[in-house]
Amino acid sequence: MLKLDFEQEKIKEQERLQKKIEKNKKIIFMSGFCILIAVLLLVILVAFIKLSDKPKVIIDNTKVNLTHVNGKLAKYIENLGNTYTIRYLGEFGPNSWNDEIKQATIEYTREGSKSAIYSEELNRHVVISGDNVYSIVKVYKVIVEAKKPVDFSASEYNLLSDFGQRYVADVEVKESGVEYVYQEYTHQNAKIRYYFVGDDLRHIKIITGDVERKINVIVTRKTVKRELFELPEGYKRTKA
Repeated sequence: MLKLDFEQEKIKEQERLQKKIEKNKKIIFMSGFCILIAVLLLVILVAFIKLSDKPKVIIDNTKVNLTHVNGKLAKYIENLGNTYTIRYLGEFGPNSWNDEIKQATIEYTREGSKSAIYSEELNRHVVISGDNVYSIVKVYKVIVEAKKPVDFSASEYNLLSDFGQRYVADVEVKESGVEYVYQEYTHQNAKIRYYFVGDDLRHIKIITGDVERKINVIVTRKTVKRELFELPEGYKRTKA
């Protein structure tokens, strides 16, 4: 009888041990499963953060052959009206913004049908009044008069205008911790990107091949630099 009780107790002990092993297995399995889920969530979170920093095209009209500005840029230009002064600070070329690179400041002012551009670094001073175009050559003290249209286009020095660029897309991007929407256009062999925060234009980038140039923009609405419209006295006048 004593031997039988011992055998039964041994069987019960084995059963309790087996149940304990099974319970530990379940705990280990659930712990491993939870760790796996946590790792997967972490991987997804990291991937999401990385993707959120990448440019995201939100509008793409590349299949539409547009040659006029639209969207944010069109609204910005429209709000400028016809009386304003713009100062561009960045890298430009000696003849236009798409040529040989040179650090320069360009001032563009407009009042009604009159406009003028001036850049000391680029040796450019052009006054447009109605159909008349005056190119002031300071080094030779000469004023070259011409009628529209002429080869020189003041719009090439005013990036806030419709000068024949082709719309590509609106893109969301995060740079230096700032979230922008930039409008990308193409013109000749360059890409022009207008960076907006809301409806506020912050800067412009011009990309030609591997070269990227940043142009800071300072706009003064309803303010005109009338001295840029003045034709200097004592200069020889000649017709183109």
